[in-house]
Amino acid sequence: MSIERINHFKEDKQCDFFINYYKNNFPYGNKPHRHEYYQIILITDGYGEHTVEEHTFSVQSGNLFILTDNQLHNFKNLTATSGFIIGFDYCFFTNLMKINNYKFNLFNPIFSISNLLISGDNTGLHQSFTNLYKEYLHENYFSKQEVLQYLLQIILIKNSEFSK
Repeated sequence: MSIERINHFKEDKQCDFFINYYKNNFPYGNKPHRHEYYQIILITDGYGEHTVEEHTFSVQSGNLFILTDNQLHNFKNLTATSGFIIGFDYCFFTNLMKINNYKFNLFNPIFSISNLLISGDNTGLHQSFTNLYKEYLHENYFSKQEVLQYLLQIILIKNSEFSK
C-alpha cells in the first residue's frame, strides 16, 4: 500500500498546500492508498465509486469527500469524472486554526462524515473552490499563504453547514 506525501504534488513546499482541477481525467489508482495530508475532494461531474476505509460511496456530481491524513481510500470505475482535489498538511491546518479558533469536526476521524452529497444548487461551493484554485495559480506573493488559508476556511465553514 502506498502513502503519498504532499510534496509529491508540489515542488515548492512553501504553503504545504495544493489544489488541482481535473476535467474528465480525475486521477485514481487501482489500489487503496493513504496520504500524509488532509484532502477535500469535490466531484463536479461523472460517476463511479469511492471507498473510504470500509465504506463505499457512489461518486456523482455534488459529492464532497473529506479525508483526514492517513485515511485509506480508493476510487474505482470512474467515468468522465471532473472535480477538485485540495490537499494540505497538519502545519497548514494548525495555522488555519489560528486564524479562527473554529473546530472543524469534519477532519476528526471519529466524528467526521467522509462523504457529503450536496444536493440542489451548489454553485456557491463550486465557486469557492474555483476562487481558491485561481488564487493558488497566481505567482507567489508576500501573503499568499494567508489568503489561501482564508479561502480554505470559507470552504470549510460551508462544508460544516452541509454536514448538519
